[in-house]
Amino acid sequence: MSMQLKKLPRVQSRIAITSIMIILLVIAGIVMRRGELIALAMPLFVYGLAFIITALTEQTTGIKATRRISLVTPTEGEVVEAVVTLANETGSALMIAAIDLLPPLVITDGEATTLIELAGGERTQITYSFLTERGKHRFSGVQVTQWDKWGIGRWEEILPCDSTLTVLPRYERLSKIPIRPRRTKVYAGVVKSLEGGEGIEFFGAREYTLGDDIRRINWKAYARLDRLVINEYEQERIVDVTIILDARALTNQDPGVSDQFAYSVRAAAALADYFLDLGNNVGLLTYGAFLDWIYPGYGKRQRQRVLEALARVHIADKAVFQDLRFMPTRFFPSRSQLVIVSPLTEDDIEILGILHAREYKIIVVSPNPLLIERAQHTDDPAWILAYRLAAAERKTLLSALMRVGIQVVDWDVARPLSPQIEWALSRQRSRR
Repeated sequence: MSMQLKKLPRVQSRIAITSIMIILLVIAGIVMRRGELIALAMPLFVYGLAFIITALTEQTTGIKATRRISLVTPTEGEVVEAVVTLANETGSALMIAAIDLLPPLVITDGEATTLIELAGGERTQITYSFLTERGKHRFSGVQVTQWDKWGIGRWEEILPCDSTLTVLPRYERLSKIPIRPRRTKVYAGVVKSLEGGEGIEFFGAREYTLGDDIRRINWKAYARLDRLVINEYEQERIVDVTIILDARALTNQDPGVSDQFAYSVRAAAALADYFLDLGNNVGLLTYGAFLDWIYPGYGKRQRQRVLEALARVHIADKAVFQDLRFMPTRFFPSRSQLVIVSPLTEDDIEILGILHAREYKIIVVSPNPLLIERAQHTDDPAWILAYRLAAAERKTLLSALMRVGIQVVDWDVARPLSPQIEWALSRQRSRR
């Protein structure tokens, strides 16, 4: 949507000075009774009259603007090129200045402005590149200023040239996240289902029944027991996975860590990408300003929906969502896998324990803000002491979750997420 700022001329200082000169000359001529002074005011009067006529007849710029952006859904950190084309659709030359009204993005090359004289039917282009930031950005239009032929008035207009740019979060590719929810779906996948059948890993053996594949007969058992025995392997199937992103200001606004929430968003994107690549049914819940629910789905389209939702998410401070007790569990398939990305608070332990008791399998990926701050205060003894106390409190909080059977990844965001997930989950499994 475009909006015109000014369609009538803005009178500049020269027309004001001209008017004062006319008045002074007329007054001087009358007082001094000299007609030549009044005659001197006539050219200035004609000049001002011409300006007024121009103001009434020339009220639009006569310029058309179009914009082309090289990437419609880039990933944050990419450099994107924008080209704005200005066309003079009048039959006469125009002196114009144009400014592309882009959102607050950093221009890396070129300029978003121009000052040029365009002949009738002529075109020109404004080309510039900018660095993308995660979010949904709106380019509102192009502001064009045209000067009149007398050089004393101008017209300003914002030409309709709307564009929307959705910048997706960047994320790393995860390699291995072992999960074993209490319920799987009927389709083949990569998650072990605790049921015998077709698979890779040995699950058990049973007596042969008519119709069984003879290639699965255990001949050593037959020789020992004198009856046919069939090997069974653990079936691997797809599962329901819900990724929950904590967007509460309570947990994400740490004064010492300016971009803490960005790490959580990237982790949620990486997790969604990983589980979708394995063919699982993945949904996304953003818990912050409101409940933004992306219904579970499969494949590339679902990945795009999830990434676009993560592109527009932001932290918010809403009293009703200060803790996790209002989490809509009815959205989650029963006995499924939940992956929660949150820095966590002490009040979150109770609700997570309740979810675990309802037979949900839970993994918590918790960006550690203390480790980010520690790198910035290595020489401050007082801060180091405060850090040790806060680290002890955080360790107690995470240990409380692990004691009830919740898997926890204490993520040092300065290092890749993938090896930390694999190490933490395998270590916690070995303790059971």
